[in-house]
Amino acid sequence: AAGDVKAVAWPAEQLPQGAFEKPDQVTGKTLFSTLSPAEPVLASRLASSEGDGQSAGVPAGMRAVSVHVSDSSGVLALLHSGHRVDVQVLLPKTQNSDAQVRTALEGVEVLAVNNKADSNSQGFSLPVVTLLVKPAAADVLALADAGARVRLTLRNPLDTATRTHTSMSIPSLMQGAGQ
Repeated sequence: AAGDVKAVAWPAEQLPQGAFEKPDQVTGKTLFSTLSPAEPVLASRLASSEGDGQSAGVPAGMRAVSVHVSDSSGVLALLHSGHRVDVQVLLPKTQNSDAQVRTALEGVEVLAVNNKADSNSQGFSLPVVTLLVKPAAADVLALADAGARVRLTLRNPLDTATRTHTSMSIPSLMQGAGQ
């Protein structure tokens, strides 16, 4: 509301990029988090339905999805926001089937990494990674997180290659299918 904002003197050469200069530019907008007194309002801190379509770092038409990741502690130590990963889904061996792995998604952007373990639906305490995906991929991640183990493989930032997604089992690996 207009009463929530005020103009504060700020040296023009030190004004952060994306800062608004007049209270009427932000009146009626929604902040994602509170501001300190005299803190400039930045475009990146506002929900927006116009312009670039950004909303809490989530572009229009995209979804932020958090998944529990396992067996990737080495990769997790390297992983930061902005990196790209491939998402592998692992199904454990059962009475009726061998263990299987499939790369479900490729080139997915990482929004956040929380190395602190959190319990997943299978009762495991695992680190959580938030990924930026299209809505259909959000469904894939939700299903994988609920019914399988999820691993991440870190990509080279210049690598945009993709491959056919096929499942691999231990027997097929031993027969050379993974080469």
